[in-house]
Amino acid sequence: MAEAAKDAKRKAETIVTALGEQLGDVKSVDLNDYSYSPYKYWDRNLAMLDGASEKDIAPPTTIMPTDLTVSANVNVVFEIL
Repeated sequence: MAEAAKDAKRKAETIVTALGEQLGDVKSVDLNDYSYSPYKYWDRNLAMLDGASEKDIAPPTTIMPTDLTVSANVNVVFEIL
């Protein structure tokens, strides 16, 4: 989040400098926060507590680890002086 906020300020400064203006105070910040948590599809023990028998429960699916990219967006409105 900190890097996204710094990037927003750098971009705003570049734009206002090109316009011959100065960047003022922050007027608003909008955070589109995205996150990822592994989702547990089922739990063998909970299924058995719910009354499923051993033969009703499918064997666990093998899930291979992989890289995951998570992104977030920060929109900042600055005053232009």
